[in-house]
Amino acid sequence: MIKNYLILAFRNLVEDKFYSFINILGLVIGVTCGMLLLLYATDELNYDRHHAKAPQIYRIVSYV
Repeated sequence: MIKNYLILAFRNLVEDKFYSFINILGLVIGVTCGMLLLLYATDELNYDRHHAKAPQIYRIVSYV
């Protein structure tokens, strides 16, 4: 069953090269953006976590 799916997918990739390229490019861009967002969110959530008393650290912002 999986063999038939792979043959069909390969056949469609060969026959419709332009649409296959657009679909694969869209998938790559989507996965890349998702991974970058995940890395950014992880970095922001781990800010100042390496300190021993991390839960007691507060940030004061003053706008003049």
